[in-house]
Amino acid sequence: MAGFLDLPNELLLLVLEELSLDTPHDLLSLPALCQRLQDLSLPVYFASMGMPDPTQRATAELRSDGKPDALDALLMTSWVTSIDDFRCSLPADTVELVEHAGRLSTLIQKLDAVRRLTIVWAPPDNFESIEDLLDVEVLVDLGALAAQMQTLLNAALKRGCNGLTLRNGVLFPVHPNVLRAGTISAVAHKLLPNTLSIGRSASWVDAQMGRFVDDAVHSLQFDSGGKHSPLSRLDIESTMFLLPPCLNWTLSALRFSPISSLSLCGIFLSTKMWTAILPLIAELVPELAELTMADLHGLEGTDILVFLTRLPLLKSLKIGYTEYSRRVQSSCPDSAPQPKFWHLEHLHAPSTFVIHFLKKKSALPKLRTLCITPRKLILGFRGLRHIRQFCSVIARQLVKHRYAHLPEVCIEMRCGKDIMQRDFTADLAEPMGELARWLFVITRLVVFFDNDMSAAELSSLGRWINRFTGLVHVSLRMDASSAEGWATVDTARAISVKTPHVKTFELNGVVFDAETLVEPTIPGPPRSRTVQFAV
Repeated sequence: MAGFLDLPNELLLLVLEELSLDTPHDLLSLPALCQRLQDLSLPVYFASMGMPDPTQRATAELRSDGKPDALDALLMTSWVTSIDDFRCSLPADTVELVEHAGRLSTLIQKLDAVRRLTIVWAPPDNFESIEDLLDVEVLVDLGALAAQMQTLLNAALKRGCNGLTLRNGVLFPVHPNVLRAGTISAVAHKLLPNTLSIGRSASWVDAQMGRFVDDAVHSLQFDSGGKHSPLSRLDIESTMFLLPPCLNWTLSALRFSPISSLSLCGIFLSTKMWTAILPLIAELVPELAELTMADLHGLEGTDILVFLTRLPLLKSLKIGYTEYSRRVQSSCPDSAPQPKFWHLEHLHAPSTFVIHFLKKKSALPKLRTLCITPRKLILGFRGLRHIRQFCSVIARQLVKHRYAHLPEVCIEMRCGKDIMQRDFTADLAEPMGELARWLFVITRLVVFFDNDMSAAELSSLGRWINRFTGLVHVSLRMDASSAEGWATVDTARAISVKTPHVKTFELNGVVFDAETLVEPTIPGPPRSRTVQFAV
């Protein structure tokens, strides 16, 4: 059928002219027939692509081979006038990036409303540091690409987008003068917490943002069409949007939008750049309620703590460990500031941060859920010993602070291939000591596995879990490639035999009641808003 699209227009005109000689009025039925076929075929196409109702949720993977894709289908429809949740992935072919960004802009402008938008930009080559980023060559007209990106992002705001996720992205070559050490140091000096006070004048903020403008490429300008920006959630998972020329749009969006939820993930920047940008972000969103920070390369623990001291109204905080980064320091030195979280209800962080937050003069009066991750990837017996150590310290601090109600405490860990029967058995041989007094505080345990487990390994795992006498829920999660036929009643029963005090088990999303372990049930909404990270 698609072969008809390849026929030249000249041949089609000859066919139509032949028809017009005999039945010219029948030609008028062709447009109606085409419209009818379109109305019938597009819903079938959307359903086959996993979009039974594209007005609720739509996904488009743009193609670089010139063939039609889901974005073309959405452009054809007349009945899709709004999309609640739209995710679009651009291809890695940077030569056609301007054209694809333009197609996406056309769709956004055609719609009446887009509530949540996720744009997955073409990923750059592999890199490990900011120096690698600045050397990326982009084979397109930089000015045209910047202008098209600006049109696209602002069009989303004008269509009522309240949740925007920006992921990956090609990187513009940045002029050395823009990110020279003197410029960054000057900004960082002015933004140090001992000189920065909340409520600086607009001209002062303009001056600091202007330091990161690259005259070589048009900086993206924020424009919500003269209306109040609807953007309340911004997820930045792209280094591109924290570097010129996109940085200006990002900071302006934070400044002129009622942002209550911010996520910073998967970003590579130099330590000096982080030191300059983070306090400026805190100045722009002092009333932020939800913050997620994960996989931020080049960011030190002290800078994170300084940043958090500027956000006193946080209700939810999630800090993910940055694995394998040479530059990130997960430690929290005693000299680092201790944030006061008077409104924080949900905390998810590595053990070192949690211990720092719970020091003598801590302020966490409203904490309801606490999810703790090890400060690094757990490998072998030493990793399990680390869990024992931080569990004891944190539990003792929680009890010492005499909260009116102890928060629900969850331990989250990932077991590599080296942690199995041998290491669990070795850890079980260690005396409990002081830890035995405090384990009742831990009520939930989440364990990620890289590969399947034997019956002996399941038995050792169950005996190790049995040490946590206060557990009521255990969640075991395995990579999909290794989990086929794993989430069964037999697996849950093999663990429950060793852990009689646990009430429920969750195996890759399937929940088993410990009292029956007969019929699995699909889990309902989580009891808390704690977001769990695989570390």
